[in-house]
Formats: sequence, structure tokens, C-alpha cells
Amino acid sequence: MLTKTHCGSRCQDCSPEACVESFKDYMQQYIRAPSSQEYQRYEPTLVKKIVHLTKDPVDNIVSCYQCENKLTDENVVLNSEGFQTFCQNYDKHFTVEDERAFGPKLLELSKNVPCHGDFYRYVQRHNLAFETANVLRIEPFLVHLEDFEENHSEETISGVLKYLELPNVGPTIPLNWERTHDHCTKLNTSSHLLNNWHVI
Repeated sequence: MLTKTHCGSRCQDCSPEACVESFKDYMQQYIRAPSSQEYQRYEPTLVKKIVHLTKDPVDNIVSCYQCENKLTDENVVLNSEGFQTFCQNYDKHFTVEDERAFGPKLLELSKNVPCHGDFYRYVQRHNLAFETANVLRIEPFLVHLEDFEENHSEETISGVLKYLELPNVGPTIPLNWERTHDHCTKLNTSSHLLNNWHVI
């Protein structure tokens, strides 16, 4: 049975201290699965395989921004200019907390990264996901969301089904969306920030 897990560090308007997550805290979120209106927890030993899904970091952060602002009553322009303005305000809001949580070295690396708190959470989630697979001694199947686009969807789905040892019972449906790299003009992808940058 393929179960979608909901990782932690999802709060958009939280201080950096609230988003720094230990492996133990992450596991408590990792072993949750939605059931009706509640979340049920299960034993990690029940997990036999892991499909690790990644989305382009820039697209992921912009999607979070768009989703967050659609839930507010504010008149926010959902384009590249609106994203940059949102990030500037967001980054300034937690200046003191950033210094306390991350220290000068990490702050220097991330100073030109808009919404760097979101990128930190993105980095943290994937690093902890790889650590989880290592602890459970499971070789994860890494899938990029972009691989489900029209030119690669059948090949990608076949790979996932083969890994899960499941049959293909229906036609594939390509996934399409608008890329958002124009929203970010300067990014620092230092390996100090992300141990597994090469896989995402």
C-alpha cells in the first residue's frame, strides 16, 4: 500500500527556531497517514519501500507562496514581482531570529536567497527523508515531479510500479504546470546548505 506522508516544518509564518527539526521530531510527522479527517500513526517497521518525490526547489517555494497567499484576504499580486516583495518582507520579519537560529556562516550563504526560510525547510525535509531511508535500511526510489511531464510520464510511472512490484492497470495522464524560475533571479546552491542537492 502506497501511503502519502506529511512531513513537519510546514508553518509559513513561524520563526526559524520553530522550523529547525530534529530527526526524532521528523519521524513523528513521517509516520502519519491521513485517514478521513484524522491522522493515524503507524510503526516505522511497517515501511518496506520509499518513493521519494522531489519538486524543483524554485517551483516548490513559489507554489508555497502562491498557496499561502490564496488563503489570505490580502490583495497580493501572484507574479514574480509579488513573490520578490513577499520574500523581502518575510525575510526582514525574522532578521533577529535568523541570526539566533542559523549563525553568521549560514546567513552569509543565504543572504541573496529570497524566502531563504522556505528554502531551509525544503533542504531540511529532503535531508531528513534521506536520513530516514538510511535508518530504516531502505533504498528509496527517487522521482522528480518533472519526470511526470508528457515526454517522460509513461517511463516514470513504469519505473515506480516496477519498484513497488505493482501492475499497470490504466493509461497514464501527463502532468503539466507552468514553471516559475523567473520568480527567482539569484540563488546560492552551496553544498553547505544541501547535502543532497545533486539529486533534486
